[in-house]
Amino acid sequence: MAAAEKGVLHMGTEIERKFLPKSDAWRKKKSYVHHIRQGYLARTGGNTTRVRISRIGKRNRAILCIKGPATPQGVVPEYEYQIPVADAEELLQLCNGDIIEKKRHHIWYKGLLFEVDEFLGNLEGHIMVEVELSVVGQHISLPKWVGKEVTRDRRYANTRLSIKGWPVNTAAT
Repeated sequence: MAAAEKGVLHMGTEIERKFLPKSDAWRKKKSYVHHIRQGYLARTGGNTTRVRISRIGKRNRAILCIKGPATPQGVVPEYEYQIPVADAEELLQLCNGDIIEKKRHHIWYKGLLFEVDEFLGNLEGHIMVEVELSVVGQHISLPKWVGKEVTRDRRYANTRLSIKGWPVNTAAT
C-alpha cells in the first residue's frame, strides 16, 4: 500500500529514545497537551499491534499502529493507519483492560520535540520523556530536567507497562 493512500499516516521506521525526568521543571515550559488512551491487541515475537485514541481539545483521532521488533541500533519498523474513532473504541474493548492513559506534553528544545508522557489511571504519578530522532546516533542536547535514559530497558516499554505496571526501585537520575 502506498503511503499516499487515504488513511495511511506513517510507513517506515521509528528511532526513539526514552528518559525519566529528574525534575518537574518541564511543567514550566510552553507546550501543548493532548490526552491519549491506548491498548495492545497483539504482542508476539517483538511485534505489537496498538490502537490509540488521541484527544486534542474536543477533537478525537484514532490510529492503528503495527510495530516490528527493534534492531540492535534501536530502529523499529512502524506503520500507522487512521481508523474511525468508533472502531477504535470497540477495539480498545478487546485489550482486556490493559489500557494506558496519559497526557502528552509536547515541548520543543533545540530543534527537537520532546514528548513528556504524564501517565494516568493505574500508572498515575509516573512520567516518561521521549524524543524521536531522524537517524541512528543523532546527537541530541538534553534539557536539564531530563534524567536517566531508559531506552533499552524493556521494563519501560508501553506494552509492558500496560500489563506489569511501573517498574519498582527505579531512580530518575
